[in-house]
Amino acid sequence: MDVQLIDEADQFLRLLRESKQFAFSFNWMRELAITLGRINADPQQYDAVLGDWAVLLGREKVRFERAYESIVGRAFSEPVVKARVLGQIDELELLLARLTRVLESRLNHGKILRDAHQNLAWRMDQLLALAADVEEDAQSYWWEEDARGGAAFRSVVAATDEAMADVLTTLAPKIFVSATLSVNGSFAFISRQIGYDARKAIKVANAFSYSKQVMGFQTSQQLAPDHPAFMPALLEDLKALRPLKTLMLFTSHRALASAASYLATSYPGQIFIQGERPRQRLVQDFKKVTHGFLLGTSSFWQGVDFNGAGVECLVIDKLPFLTPDDPRLIARRKACQSAGLDFFSDYILPDCALKLRQGFGRLIRKECDQGIFIIGDPRFWNASYSGLLQASLPEFRWTQSASDALDFMDKRR
Repeated sequence: MDVQLIDEADQFLRLLRESKQFAFSFNWMRELAITLGRINADPQQYDAVLGDWAVLLGREKVRFERAYESIVGRAFSEPVVKARVLGQIDELELLLARLTRVLESRLNHGKILRDAHQNLAWRMDQLLALAADVEEDAQSYWWEEDARGGAAFRSVVAATDEAMADVLTTLAPKIFVSATLSVNGSFAFISRQIGYDARKAIKVANAFSYSKQVMGFQTSQQLAPDHPAFMPALLEDLKALRPLKTLMLFTSHRALASAASYLATSYPGQIFIQGERPRQRLVQDFKKVTHGFLLGTSSFWQGVDFNGAGVECLVIDKLPFLTPDDPRLIARRKACQSAGLDFFSDYILPDCALKLRQGFGRLIRKECDQGIFIIGDPRFWNASYSGLLQASLPEFRWTQSASDALDFMDKRR
């Protein structure tokens, strides 16, 4: 019997669940303005009204996008946000209705104007449908800026559990393989992600001897991760371990920038920073040095091959929690509530445990590797849920002594 083997299954399931994303940007307003301006480039066809509209569309696009700058990343289901969004859409609809009438009166002026009118009608239909969705909370929408300076309404259309199960149970039986499918020995979380209980789930012993290959170093850090002095205090705690070749994984670009700024003035060695050069080149350059710091965010937590990089110390600055009020998670929160589950303990917490294990996996890549593991977030030790997070990692010895850590790595200097 044929079967389908799905490696890195945790990523496959996430992509399947978020396989459809809706985006509605306003770049078309600029494109329409350019079209109207192009028509007026011919002196024989100059139309003062269309010229005014070309200027107005460009100006209104900028004004419309700036009106949303204060709600970037916030869910439209929030009453204040919803009221602002619907008010702005109403204004835009009135403006575009006026432009529609202008174009309708000129449909016999050529194909370019007829196409522009048709495109505008289609865009207005989309805008009306979006407004209806926002009004009824039919989907989770948010306003998002992109790296090129544009912005758009976005929504992840999450697959239902029934749709997930339908996809996963068709065709051949499937074997899901990943180093991060279980949480504290249980497959319950991933089974809920799939939408049905797995017929059989087994945990295969790892080839690595973590108790011999890894030592954890518990810092004296007690500041909350959002405290302004958190990063400098954490890096001060790590000074004694600087002989080690260190990979630092961050949960945000802001934290990475803070660490990079501090190290630039206090660390004499080489610092490799995500974004300064292509990712693969950055890793290759890091592999060539005997010690230094490599700083990376989310894309470095998995999918990057550190085999042969000689990482001797892995530092995770903060527990990789999802943001509970992230608009992308609203549908999942509702699904948890409908199923009688607690959103934090049954979704947010196990997701964090899996990501933590994924990050930890950057340290030991071969049976001969050895390394120090550090997590700067004090919640890993003192939060009510710390036991589950600690149990999500392999067993190895912890120390609060930098001397012990250096002795373990035979890096006493």
